Amino acid sequence: MSLSKVLVSVALAAVAVQTAYASSGASFAGGEVGFIPHNTPGTMTRAQVEQELLASGQNKAATDGVQFVGGEVGYFSTAHSYKFDGGKLVHADSLQHNAPKPDWRMSATERRAFAEQYIN
Repeated sequence: MSLSKVLVSVALAAVAVQTAYASSGASFAGGEVGFIPHNTPGTMTRAQVEQELLASGQNKAATDGVQFVGGEVGYFSTAHSYKFDGGKLVHADSLQHNAPKPDWRMSATERRAFAEQYIN
């Protein structure tokens, strides 16, 4: 490879790196400093953010039982609870209990998708 090709490829790589980091929230400062973070504009409006905040405050627990409690704890996963009712053990929580059981065997559709993605 000639020197001119090497210099052109290095110059193109330098330009590509700068454009890749243009909207990433950080800019390269060089030396020991490395990258300097900076604010980037969001895509949501203020009304959308406030609506999302109100919705998260009203729904304390998600359908999978994970609940945001704040502070150092952050998220708390509530476990399923059961009770005896008429001699039978029944669910006593409001979490979903209709999740499909895990299965290690692939269906024909999954096997075909796996072959297309990883084998061919």
